[in-house]
Amino acid sequence: MPPRRPTIAAPAARTAVRCGRWLALVVAVLVSTWHFGALAQPVPGKRIALVVGNARYPTLPLDNPENDARAVSATLRGLGYEVAEHLNLGVREFRRVMRDFARRAGEEEGVVVFYFAGHGVQIDGRNYLLPVDLNLRDEEEVKDESVDIDDLFMSRLERARAQVRIVILDACRDNPFRGRTRNIRVGGGLAEMGARGSLIAYASAPGAAAEDGPPGTNSIYTKHLVNEMRVEGLEVEQMFKNVRVKVLQDTNQRQVPWTNSSLTVNFSFSPFRDGRPAIALPARQQEQLEELARQRQKLDADLKRLEDREREQKQREAELRRLATELEQGRAGQPPKVVDRVEDDRERRAREEQAKLLDRLQREEQAIAEERRRLAQERDRARKTEEAAVVTTTSRPVPIQPVQGVVPPAARPNRAVLCSDLLRKQSLGEPLTSEERVMQKAECMR
Repeated sequence: MPPRRPTIAAPAARTAVRCGRWLALVVAVLVSTWHFGALAQPVPGKRIALVVGNARYPTLPLDNPENDARAVSATLRGLGYEVAEHLNLGVREFRRVMRDFARRAGEEEGVVVFYFAGHGVQIDGRNYLLPVDLNLRDEEEVKDESVDIDDLFMSRLERARAQVRIVILDACRDNPFRGRTRNIRVGGGLAEMGARGSLIAYASAPGAAAEDGPPGTNSIYTKHLVNEMRVEGLEVEQMFKNVRVKVLQDTNQRQVPWTNSSLTVNFSFSPFRDGRPAIALPARQQEQLEELARQRQKLDADLKRLEDREREQKQREAELRRLATELEQGRAGQPPKVVDRVEDDRERRAREEQAKLLDRLQREEQAIAEERRRLAQERDRARKTEEAAVVTTTSRPVPIQPVQGVVPPAARPNRAVLCSDLLRKQSLGEPLTSEERVMQKAECMR
């Protein structure tokens, strides 16, 4: 009987299976790494916002709505929004502004945002935003002399062309006659509203009070809102969840922000821009991220070389299978027990060559397996390090580090965000240092 030839199909099959599983793992890692980048793609069209802060009520003034409106306006402008900001509106001006913005929202195709800070009430299941020239004597006067947001804005929002429509109401839900919060409890707090394709956010849950914050600062809700708006690539519904968690922590579970959402697209206030963070990072952290990116590129190149080696191995295995088939066919065509000496030598040499090739393939298969394990470990370490660095540096706004003179290009912060931070600091009444004043003249007054 002829000597038994080694089997080639089994190692090839095992290699193919292992390669397929490993490539599937790599694809899964890449998908998970870049998933949020897909979520953060900018929505086409204009981004417009209306921001209103009413605080100077004659008998029931509030401490912080003006600061809140300025902070939200500065943040949105820094993120590229066209913002109309209004403070302490009377009823006629308030209604005119709401009608004009509703008309504009119906024409634009991008993003529409409305933010209100001030007193708000619910009467007969409808929500009313209170102008500053209203004397609160009875319910009928509130209906006649305030802004019915359902009628002036929400009913028109469903017909708007904008892909993203967001309404944010930082109107507190307690009786202002008994405390310095932002809502008269006529009907158990503001009523929940809904508009198709929209997200409506409330500073507190129905029937619960929202805290205004220390005088001269921001409300607890708006303080966290503007910070989360600036987090790069953060999807809007996850953003409001983050705000909710932080407000719960700051108020010891007393205040629960609320949202109603029927959005149909993914949206971020601060989307990824050309794959680079929208928030400037310190030089050391930026270098770390760039080094991680280079390591990932090297791993990708190593992976390609490994795939090329496996493709060559498959081609050699196919050649060996072809040779084995030819040898088998040649033996089958010979008469029984008659073997030509020349053919026998050729067959023997072919079997020896086949055994050598198989031995070499097995050694290469082991080397490829070792290389595959090393690459997987390095990719896993690089991914974890990169994710930790990105979470650490983008989960909260990076403070502006004052510098003397001109900022080097490599360390220059994002101009829009820098101006937004300086404007918000001024709105809070905090003095600017000499370095910050130089920065403001150089970057924000051009």
